[in-house]
Amino acid sequence: MASDNKSKKLYELSYLNVLFCIMVICVHILSEPITALERTSLQYFSVYAPWKLFQFVTQGFVFLSGLKLFLKDRSDIKIGCFYIDRAKRVVIPYLLWVVIYYLYFIAIGWYEFSAAHLLRYVLIGDLVAHFYFVIIICQMYILTPFIAKLFKKCSPYLALIYSLFISLLLGQYLPHVISIISPDFTFAYNDRLFTTYIFYFIGGAAVGMNYKVVIGKLRKAKATVYTMFALFAISNLVLSYISISGRAYMHWCDTLHFAYCVSAIAALLTFMAGFCEKHAALPRAVSKIIISADNSSYMLYLSHILVILLTRRQLDYMVLDIGQRLIVTAAVLAMYTVLSSLAWDTAKGKIKHRRA
Repeated sequence: MASDNKSKKLYELSYLNVLFCIMVICVHILSEPITALERTSLQYFSVYAPWKLFQFVTQGFVFLSGLKLFLKDRSDIKIGCFYIDRAKRVVIPYLLWVVIYYLYFIAIGWYEFSAAHLLRYVLIGDLVAHFYFVIIICQMYILTPFIAKLFKKCSPYLALIYSLFISLLLGQYLPHVISIISPDFTFAYNDRLFTTYIFYFIGGAAVGMNYKVVIGKLRKAKATVYTMFALFAISNLVLSYISISGRAYMHWCDTLHFAYCVSAIAALLTFMAGFCEKHAALPRAVSKIIISADNSSYMLYLSHILVILLTRRQLDYMVLDIGQRLIVTAAVLAMYTVLSSLAWDTAKGKIKHRRA
């Protein structure tokens, strides 16, 4: 099934991508107070609430990747060219940033150099917390040609149903199944295995292939979409907080979080599509920053943890409480996001102009 969504730039996807970037940066900025504060305190809940509500961004990025890929007709995908393109865009920058982080950690005395350890960090994606997403998305890119062939043989919506069962069952219970088969083996990497996220990627692909139709249906049902989002957001936040604060353990929090992720992605996509329809043109300066951040989003994603680490290392020399550290770190990251996006996008533009 071919898509017909080509000619017009879909600004809502750019805005959504930038919003996801801001959210993932916020998640990592908030990690320090999340770790330091008493879980039953009001201060903890005040940072836990946005931290938890932003916890769908990985799923959102996976969904958006599938959507953008399948906005184009992928029925006759050239596997070699596709893999080379993904390697240039995704793998090579990732390898560069792994080396940068590793050298920094060696410089501050956290690690000693080991080629074997470096190779493991590259393959597992656990040198820095956020690198696991690259491992996930590379698996999705490996599967993309096969997903395109699958869509030739069955409806994308049927594939979506199959992927739903895979993500719900294996995403939650694969480590348990492995422990039953091999009691002495603990599988600790389910958070970066494609089975956990395949529903979001195929969901994005299905939306991309039928973008205008799906957006139209979402906009018509926006009251229902927003209501479901609000209900799942509140229940997910409250019940997860009850569980993490030790008041009671909720066995089905993972399933509830899954439903919240789906509703959040649907609600934000619906909102952004409506926003862009009503506000066709933003102020030039704002639009410039947003588009630059969208074009630089992968660079921002890979690099922002290093900026957080450098900032916190400097703050260690100052007498600041956890709230002050949070404010300073957020301010630094805000400036870094804007300035680095503009600089990176400008540099890429000049390089492309020279090559033309």
